[in-house]
Amino acid sequence: MKLHRIRLKNFRGVRESDIEFAERGVTIVEGPNEIGKTSIPEAFGLAIDYADNTTSKRVKSIRPVDRDEGTEVEFELSTGRYRLVFKKRWFRKRGTTLTVMTPQNENHSGREAHNRLNEILAETPNEDLRKALQIEQGKELKLPGFKNVSSIGRALENAAGGEIADSEEDTIMDRIREEYVRFWTLERGSVKKWRLESAKRVEEAESKAVDRKKRMEEVENDVSETVRLADESRGIERTLRELGESEERLTEEWAGVEGLRTDLDRVEAVHVAAESRRQQAVQEWGRREELKKDRDARVKELSDLEAESERVSPALFAATGQSEEAATFLKAAADELRDARKRQDIAFGDRDFRQDEIDSQLISERLKRYQEANVL
Repeated sequence: MKLHRIRLKNFRGVRESDIEFAERGVTIVEGPNEIGKTSIPEAFGLAIDYADNTTSKRVKSIRPVDRDEGTEVEFELSTGRYRLVFKKRWFRKRGTTLTVMTPQNENHSGREAHNRLNEILAETPNEDLRKALQIEQGKELKLPGFKNVSSIGRALENAAGGEIADSEEDTIMDRIREEYVRFWTLERGSVKKWRLESAKRVEEAESKAVDRKKRMEEVENDVSETVRLADESRGIERTLRELGESEERLTEEWAGVEGLRTDLDRVEAVHVAAESRRQQAVQEWGRREELKKDRDARVKELSDLEAESERVSPALFAATGQSEEAATFLKAAADELRDARKRQDIAFGDRDFRQDEIDSQLISERLKRYQEANVL
């Protein structure tokens, strides 16, 4: 069994955490106390062991106390011939999903997903070993136990898929010891010289392999680029042919367009002339409407005058008679005035003459008195 990654969300004090495990070697999760390190294996085990609708106190204890959110656990796992992604959510919007990528695609949800995961784990020898080796923080440290197996060596042998060894057969622990002394000394636990030399040769071989792989990749890239360029060249040639055909077709279409453009210019000229005539007609129509309104107003005014004329005709006839009488009277008065003016002129002449006589007499008397006064 190999755990590739695990994601926790709203798990105790962990709001959200996504952990990727190394494909080779050992992954060490490091951090301060109470940061949630022990939550990782605990979440993994709870997701496998408990359904999403469980009422177990162990599952209830992982619910965050400071917010009302659902708790999620999602992990990607390889076990035996299977590689899968399993997701479980408790409390709010609970649910379970299982996606199996290999050896063939499978998709399950709900209780079916939970049961299918346990079926897959039951097919492989990893599940009992996982439970035996899982040690929780704060719990008593003791050797794991196996049903019907008397020793850890036999348990590991059984978990590894082999038969339980009897007293005359090598146990797995003996084989482990033999394998160990091939590489390390028992006294100091130091690495043996031949292993160091082998490791050095392996490192050199791996370096050469990397170089050769790199050169091979370069060659493959060159081949791929050559193939791509050849395909691209053929595509360009095909495109050029298509463009040539398109050019001929477009040339013909352009000639048609030019003819249409000439027709369009002629139609536009006709349209402009027609629009000008239409505007003139609109203006003429406006003037005619104005004249019509003026005519109607004058007709109404004439009608009103005719009505007024009919209404004042009797008075007009009477006024005409009076005017004639007044004209006769005026003529007589004018004659009398003319005669009076003549008599006035004669009277004025007589008055002036008489005034001259009086003035002459007065002057004569003054002259006489003056002369008599001088004599004395």
